[in-house]
Amino acid sequence: LRRPKLGLEHQLPLRPRRLPPRHPPHGSHHQSRKKKTVNSEYRMKNKGIKMCIATATDKYLVEKALERNGILGYFSEIFTCTLVGASKDTPKIYDEALCHLGTPREKTVVFEDALFAMKTAFSAGYQVVGIKDVSEKASEDEIRKSCSMYITEYSELSKIL
Repeated sequence: LRRPKLGLEHQLPLRPRRLPPRHPPHGSHHQSRKKKTVNSEYRMKNKGIKMCIATATDKYLVEKALERNGILGYFSEIFTCTLVGASKDTPKIYDEALCHLGTPREKTVVFEDALFAMKTAFSAGYQVVGIKDVSEKASEDEIRKSCSMYITEYSELSKIL
């Protein structure tokens, strides 16, 4: 592959640069949160709770992350906004996941960390567990109004398991 010569200020790299990770991949907070998440998902799987994923992230990235953490097999399907053709501004992704799981809407729990998505799922009749996310700018009070339960870390899931 050759780079097109457009002048020094317009040189195109052969490969896109890697962006730095949003959070340090090997930081103690990351490792601790990951372990608590995996433990919670393990408990749900062992209790026979059906689980799938509804995400705005590309499927191949989600699969890699789940595989890396040894929990890909815990989930029966991964639904993405791209695959269902709608963002989380509408409940379509949750409805597709519900259909797949075959569970009653009022007994299906959606775990969300984005306020707008919590509002969508909650207004569509789902039980919503709001998960604290440092990137979410909304106030905790506003988030609590849009979910059935609010947790700040995954170890708190023992309240509902």
